[in-house]
Amino acid sequence: MDVRISVTVLLLVAVILLGSTHGQRRDRKQQLQHQFHSQVMQEIRDARNKDNPPPPYPESAVNVNISFSLLTVTDLNVKKGYVDLEGHLSLTWIDPRFRYNHDNLKAVRVNPKSIWTPDLELYNAVQPGIQIVNDRQTALIYDTGSVYLVNHVKMRSNCDVLGQRSAFRPTNCTVTIGSWAYSGNDLMLRLPTPQRGILTDFKLASSWNVTSATSWAGENFYSCCPEPYPWVKYSFLFEKRSVGRT
Repeated sequence: MDVRISVTVLLLVAVILLGSTHGQRRDRKQQLQHQFHSQVMQEIRDARNKDNPPPPYPESAVNVNISFSLLTVTDLNVKKGYVDLEGHLSLTWIDPRFRYNHDNLKAVRVNPKSIWTPDLELYNAVQPGIQIVNDRQTALIYDTGSVYLVNHVKMRSNCDVLGQRSAFRPTNCTVTIGSWAYSGNDLMLRLPTPQRGILTDFKLASSWNVTSATSWAGENFYSCCPEPYPWVKYSFLFEKRSVGRT
């Protein structure tokens, strides 16, 4: 009987010791993770320069992958010729200043206002600017120096409504996005391959059907300057829904 009690006590002690050891290892792992994160954040703070694009600029252009995912159409005014769109504008680029080497930490989140980000504008805006809906978004920086930023945006763009009087006829609206200050020699916009679906996140509860959505990239040249000015366009064909229509 005493032997059985002794064995039971020893087993309980062993379980307690193992649990304590496991807890200590977990705490140590969390401490190391926090230490790695602090080191990486300090490296990023030391390396960042929010006023200048990342190397190899200015010797060559920074390549920025851009994609837009439409969420909803909040308004389409046929008489005034504009559309109000809401969606996710995703950007990816490489900033070698942010490369780090910590096996236990592959990515960190930072405030995009604290780093350089592409200065994109809506070229055919009816009212100025690309409005960022959520000002608390974060940029994801990977150990490779890859930066990933998703902005929840609203845009008011013009539409091709010449001679059109009915909202129930197909209406073409195009969004043209490009850099405000940089030419293609400094910043080049590219569509990712393969492209993410423009309508992947589209809410069917919208008052408008989207009968087609396409995107393409191009460049403009001006008589003043020899360098190209890249842009990306997203073209939508809308048709208003009504009772009895699908």
